[in-house]
Amino acid sequence: MARRRRIDLPELTHHVVNRGVDRNPIFLDDRDRSRFGLILGSAHDRFGVTLQAYCLMDNHYHLMIHCPEAVLSESMQFIGSEYAGWFNAVHGRVGHLFGARFWSAPLSTDTYRLGTLRYIERNSLDIDGVKSPDAYRWSSVRAHLGLRNGPEWLDTKTVLSWFHSVDGYAQFVGRDVEAVEPQRIDVRLVENVASLMIDSHVSDDVSPIRLARTIQVGLSLRLGITNQRLLLEHLGLDSRGQVRKAWRRFEERAELHPSVNKAVDSLQLWLFDTGDAARDHAA
Repeated sequence: MARRRRIDLPELTHHVVNRGVDRNPIFLDDRDRSRFGLILGSAHDRFGVTLQAYCLMDNHYHLMIHCPEAVLSESMQFIGSEYAGWFNAVHGRVGHLFGARFWSAPLSTDTYRLGTLRYIERNSLDIDGVKSPDAYRWSSVRAHLGLRNGPEWLDTKTVLSWFHSVDGYAQFVGRDVEAVEPQRIDVRLVENVASLMIDSHVSDDVSPIRLARTIQVGLSLRLGITNQRLLLEHLGLDSRGQVRKAWRRFEERAELHPSVNKAVDSLQLWLFDTGDAARDHAA
């Protein structure tokens, strides 16, 4: 299967995700996370990249990284190799730390940028016992709220410039979502984010391209008639017979792979959370 071509141009901001091989932990303790932060600082010094948001989980991380030059690949290769080498040496292990090359998507619209910001900064809510984004130490939320000093490589000023105030940012990140379907979905955005939901939720034993399509078919079952038609047309499902067959195939695959439904849930939440309601807090 051919790799998806990575977009890497000057002045782009990207959402980057990577996770441990076989979904094993890449951070075992606070020392590991602190070291990862130091390496992010080294990447900032070497390549000029800055982060606008981040969240370090146990077996994966999310970065919202801005590259003044087209250095995304070089920066992430540096970060990955430096951290993996340190982690292996400290914890007495050998072999690959990360499961695959990093996933990335350019944030080319305000909707995608704001939705990604919320997605990253609320990712810690998946951790048992974390009740609010600002309760988690290893993300950018507390620095953006002014509850601690952020590192030099974290561009809090730019993030807060998107909102009327710190309170506006706090409401945007902290409020619960009212799932309101957009009047018109961006089908290419749906396709792109579906691949992230695979990386986050679905195992590697099925073709990623097939799973991305399956997740989009599953989402179509939850959409209103206008958006449903848009998505099905984008997927090339032009007849009622094709649609019925695709929906039946989705149900069969979801039964075999329960995580597929979880991926559809996450895609739906992400999509509905980047509509007009989510932009109310933007400056």
